[in-house]
Amino acid sequence: MSIEQETRVKTAALTRMLGLQGVIGMFGHVSIRVPGTDKCFISPGASTEKSTVRPEDVFLYNIDGSIIEHPGGLIPLEWRIHTQIHRDRPDAMCVCHLHAPAARSPSPASRSSRCSCTARSSAPACRPGTTRGWW
Repeated sequence: MSIEQETRVKTAALTRMLGLQGVIGMFGHVSIRVPGTDKCFISPGASTEKSTVRPEDVFLYNIDGSIIEHPGGLIPLEWRIHTQIHRDRPDAMCVCHLHAPAARSPSPASRSSRCSCTARSSAPACRPGTTRGWW
């Protein structure tokens, strides 16, 4: 099995595991960079049940944002965020955008929460000037 195929399988497996644990939600995504390349796999869009994702369901992008393989279905809405993070942070081999119930609770409760933003990334996890996430 090639490193690209192995990375595709790992992306699908991680997506399924997070889906089965209930932490990815309908709108979460997983991306894994193919080592030594400018490619990354991104889990499928919102029309897909994450706990059933198979390797053939996973999208392949170049980190410049161009789609290399489109397996069908909705394009992941967060492809811009994932490809930008992989572009800005070559050391970040995996990016997970989760919608875990426990992580969502501060927003409806009107509580402030701290977001972690990296200085090198042009894709901040927080809205500028706030401690609240993009929700």
